[in-house]
Amino acid sequence: MAALVKVKVVELDPGLKGDTSPGGTKPGTVEASAVVNVLLFVDRGQEIVVDIRTGQYVGRAFVMKMALHYFLSCSDRS
Repeated sequence: MAALVKVKVVELDPGLKGDTSPGGTKPGTVEASAVVNVLLFVDRGQEIVVDIRTGQYVGRAFVMKMALHYFLSCSDRS
């Protein structure tokens, strides 16, 4: 069973205006009606990756896909 799932953010609580603290989070509701704390820059409608074992935000799906593509292209060279 996969430990990571890609889900869409359907609702967000507004972050605090002017909050630029590193690692700041806000609660977001995903398609499965679960509430996940996401980083402040995540917007409604974005796809994110969530670890289903812990319910924690792992990253934005697009960024994770690019990192995996880069990793696989580097491993092909060896």
